Amino acid sequence: MSAQRKIVLAVGLTGGHIYPALALAEELQEQGWSCLFVARAQSELARRLLEEGGHAVLSLDALGWPRGWRSLGRIPIFAVKQARSFFLCRRALKDWKPDAVVGFGSYVSFPVLLAAKTLGLTTIIFEPNAVMGLANRVFAPLADKIALAMPGARHSVSGPKFLFVEPPLRRRLKESMSVGPEEARRRLGLEPGLPCVLVFGGSQGAYSLNQAAIATLKTLHDEGRRFSFFHVTGSSAFERMSQAYAADGPLAGLGRCAGYFDEMGLAYRAADCVVSRAGAMTCLELLYFQKKAVLIPLAASTESHQQENARCLERLGIATIVNDDARLEAGLTEALRQALGSGRQPFPRGSREQSAESFQAATLGMIPLAKLVRGEARIDKT
Repeated sequence: MSAQRKIVLAVGLTGGHIYPALALAEELQEQGWSCLFVARAQSELARRLLEEGGHAVLSLDALGWPRGWRSLGRIPIFAVKQARSFFLCRRALKDWKPDAVVGFGSYVSFPVLLAAKTLGLTTIIFEPNAVMGLANRVFAPLADKIALAMPGARHSVSGPKFLFVEPPLRRRLKESMSVGPEEARRRLGLEPGLPCVLVFGGSQGAYSLNQAAIATLKTLHDEGRRFSFFHVTGSSAFERMSQAYAADGPLAGLGRCAGYFDEMGLAYRAADCVVSRAGAMTCLELLYFQKKAVLIPLAASTESHQQENARCLERLGIATIVNDDARLEAGLTEALRQALGSGRQPFPRGSREQSAESFQAATLGMIPLAKLVRGEARIDKT
């Protein structure tokens, strides 16, 4: 009997880091692999999602990379914590002997990957964004393979170690493709037969997006446009934002609101148009579900990742970009007016087919990330 194969998955703090790692773990575990996650001890989202899945976790007391002169004072404590994390990971990897170590970005992954490299283990970087993050850029020269996922991304990298992979998406998300749009709306408690708008701010919500969306939805309904909508506010914003949907609120009876929603595949299937941030996995999910979108990139995203992600979808012809600035509400209102049209036909004829063709063309020739991990896509250690 052959020995059980093992993999270590190093994840960051956000859903964009965690969800693709969970999707990869699902697929590999079905094939008999054993998975160990490495995460930051203080990450509430990672802790909740990994505990729900019953995954083994090695927790690190890691600290973010110092950026700019204001953070110079953090360099000593950053160096100490990185060193501690490195030696902790090295001991764990030496004992566990995984077949591969995959880093999903963020400063948490760096000491894990570096420890793996010193032990001669196979190291793979997964980069879902259109722009490579700092930790991935720093480790890239040492990595055995670098898996890029954003179609149309204009990475300033090349060489045999770089290749595009199919975005790893959770099984529950992909299974939702079997549900028809009207059935999805029925399950969500939305009025059938109407165009549907899905609004969400990503795994952590988004205050300015939520505020602008509520004002915009009210304006469009006041103009007589008939449509349904499903608004996922994020858990931290739910109590405040849900007041707009209360009996005496401006959106009473006009749509549904949730703080956190675990069946996002169902929400995507119900939607004709999506209003969201432009996190990497959100953009990749929009491509998978072939949805038109109004993207509001997070202005403070590291190295303008979200702006670049949004531009990739804009180039593919399936996204309109609205900046998160003083004109956010006006820009969002106009973008949704154009998307909703008369309220009967949500998009111009042929736009959904264009979206499907864009996705198929963008992902042509990509290999699954799991195939790369299993060694079915050759890795040259030269």
